[in-house]
Amino acid sequence: MIMCFTRVVSLMRGLLLFMTFCKCVHGVSIESQTPRELQYRVKAAFLYSFAEFVTWPTNAFPTADSPIIIGVFGTDPFGPILDDTVRGKVIDGRPIVLKRFQEIDQVKRCQRWHMLFISKSEHARLSKVFAELRGRNILTVGESEQFAAQGGMIQFFEQENRVRFTINLTASKLASLSISSKLLRVAARLMEE
Repeated sequence: MIMCFTRVVSLMRGLLLFMTFCKCVHGVSIESQTPRELQYRVKAAFLYSFAEFVTWPTNAFPTADSPIIIGVFGTDPFGPILDDTVRGKVIDGRPIVLKRFQEIDQVKRCQRWHMLFISKSEHARLSKVFAELRGRNILTVGESEQFAAQGGMIQFFEQENRVRFTINLTASKLASLSISSKLLRVAARLMEE
């Protein structure tokens, strides 16, 4: 019985990952993509999925139709891929808006942001960025080593040529974010500090 349940869970994870991958490559020739482009196409699809499976407190949005704002801080590894992935997408009646910035002072001013992808280029400044974001309802996502261990909420990593992710439950709870059990089930690792 347990073995059957484990297989079902494994199949569900595989199906969700396959659906996410299909969303991200829809209309794109896989043959024309470099491995790096495919990696960031998958990561962009995950960012969109994170926005679908995270619930922010109602006060995180000024109005019922305020956009979900996703920021990219530091050197942008996505290029147009992230724009293409979220273009025209709406989640719960909220359009998705992308913002990019390089300076840490801009992090201080991101009062109404909802998700922040922190580039590897900002690895040395992670503690300062997390200090600026403390107490705000902003989902932090990154790909630097030890990102989740240092206080980030979702950390991408590669395992067996696949993009996987770790979720830091303690960090998400401190930001008053609720992560759907559907997303928790497909995470490779869950952390609680």
